Amino acid sequence: VIVINKEIGAKDVARFIDATSFVDGINSRERWLNVDNLISFIQGTDETEFARYVHPETIRIAEYNLSVPRYFQRAFAGVNISTLLSLIRGDRSHSQVTGYMVKVKDLKEDVFIYSLDIHDLEFGEIPPRAPKIEESCLLIAAIGTKLKATYFNCSGTPIYLNSNILAFRVDTTKIDIEYLIHELYSRNTIEQITSLYTGSVIPRLRTEDVLSIKIEIPSLLEQKAKVKGLKEEHIKARENQLSLERKLLGFKDDAFREFASMKHTFRQYLNALKTNVSGTNKFIARNTDQTIGLDTVYSKNLNRTFGEHLVSLEGIIDSMSKLLSSIEENSIIFLLISKFSNSTASIKPLPLISLIAGCVKSDLKSCPFSST
Repeated sequence: VIVINKEIGAKDVARFIDATSFVDGINSRERWLNVDNLISFIQGTDETEFARYVHPETIRIAEYNLSVPRYFQRAFAGVNISTLLSLIRGDRSHSQVTGYMVKVKDLKEDVFIYSLDIHDLEFGEIPPRAPKIEESCLLIAAIGTKLKATYFNCSGTPIYLNSNILAFRVDTTKIDIEYLIHELYSRNTIEQITSLYTGSVIPRLRTEDVLSIKIEIPSLLEQKAKVKGLKEEHIKARENQLSLERKLLGFKDDAFREFASMKHTFRQYLNALKTNVSGTNKFIARNTDQTIGLDTVYSKNLNRTFGEHLVSLEGIIDSMSKLLSSIEENSIIFLLISKFSNSTASIKPLPLISLIAGCVKSDLKSCPFSST
């Protein structure tokens, strides 16, 4: 929000107001500016956390950038990295036709893998006036929302830079390269550059803004010790992750074997159930003109009454129910779910009768427990 007031008393400063706190809304999509509260606040003159007075010279140095977040940065400890870095402009008068061209996509995004290998670059035609770099340097992306800090250790072969990449000479007598890379990935640095970007469609950083980033500079010995500690933490975290992955893979193998066994057992039960249900249908169809009771002979060969036949069906269903209960209590599949699932919801029992009825009615082949 820009407010123009010709009657303002102090004309030697500009007043910036962070209006984000005056935005109301139900959710991220339904939001609106509380104009009444904002106007009431503007009428005040005090400098608060939402209002800052900025000298015109400060705005001039920022090339008249009126982005509000730029002027609401909190104070950061440390020194400007301009005391550690110096811009390398490179040779633009070369007549080189081919070479190794560095594009933004070639820069690294990993704090532990930050070195540029020219063998990973595309060797081809060099655009006119592309800066030629013939020394070791720190490369920074000037566009996008990430610095993508990358170090180029020159071994004699030059590189050529895309116009969206900045190259800096590093004073290694003051700062360790690895420590510098870690600091450029730190939360403090990310917070600083977030408020310095210009452009709404393609965020861009000026060279002056990069050099204005503040980081803490302990002694070189302390810098190396901090990097060593960070590496050890990273390795330990990675080892824990690999250990978890190995456990998951072990559980997965066991679960597949157990599931195969479950499918085999369920198929046996379902085959028996389907045979018995089919036999029941035929028995009832043959005796539609007779009264059927529990003592009616169901099968002379098996010497079984209709009541005994129904008890047999009930036994099959009961066996399947017990199998499901046993799986829920002891199965590694359920152990895997309870151990590694982020969900707090309890495992619901299967609708056994509906499942069986559906399998028998449609076809055993379409049953989720049938073999494929």
